[in-house]
Amino acid sequence: MVEFEKGLRQVAELMAISARTAPKAKGEDFIDLKILSGKQLKVLSKAMLDHARKANDPMWKRDGTCIMRSGAVLLVGIRDPVNKKRKASRSTVKGDVFAENERARRFIDLGIALGSAAKTASILNVDNRIMWRAGEMARRIGLLKSYVVIGIPLSASGKNIFFDR
Repeated sequence: MVEFEKGLRQVAELMAISARTAPKAKGEDFIDLKILSGKQLKVLSKAMLDHARKANDPMWKRDGTCIMRSGAVLLVGIRDPVNKKRKASRSTVKGDVFAENERARRFIDLGIALGSAAKTASILNVDNRIMWRAGEMARRIGLLKSYVVIGIPLSASGKNIFFDR
């Protein structure tokens, strides 16, 4: 059992509030949030470590090990605004200015939400990192069905588990 697991889950909930209430480029909320702990963390870390072995990729192994040692992970994702806002008759091919602008705004929203969440963890003195690989694997295995997902693992131990990664 991870030390302070309940407390880390509470911090993740406060981080989720920070991410949800973060400013949005057009005031439209396309942010998806999910907190992982316990068995779900094991599922995510196992998937990351399995991928690391198959791809022979030490970065996936490094991050999968960090997830395994974490007490909670906040997943922050964005839904693709183009599919919901546009009619099927309008093109979404590369070079479509509408689609590119809408997605750019959503990525800005994602960055602001991530910064707000990480700031909350920092204020509460909880070790964290922003991890693309954790979010990408969570998306691939269906833990959060979003256009793009980023994971923020949390830890509270005597030594920062993310420091030497």
